[in-house]
Amino acid sequence: LLAGEDTGPAALFLDDRQSAQLAINQHFHALERWRDRLLAEGDAAVTELFDAHPGLDVQQLRQLVRAARAERDAGKPPAAARKLFRFLRGQLA
Repeated sequence: LLAGEDTGPAALFLDDRQSAQLAINQHFHALERWRDRLLAEGDAAVTELFDAHPGLDVQQLRQLVRAARAERDAGKPPAAARKLFRFLRGQLA
């Protein structure tokens, strides 16, 4: 049906949509990497993140990291790590 039609605008729309989804996925993965670094490195990563994003609530960030690390060390389900991720997503959006 589209053999004789100009599909350029449709192709541009699909490319834009795919690019937007790729950007969303990259941002999500960057947040995951920050969360993982915060849990693995502790205060060094907190300081680095705060230097990159000085508007963060560093006190709340440190509390969330401590809670997530304690939870991980106790072998509990990662509820605090999820809360940390949500905090990062809200602050670094």
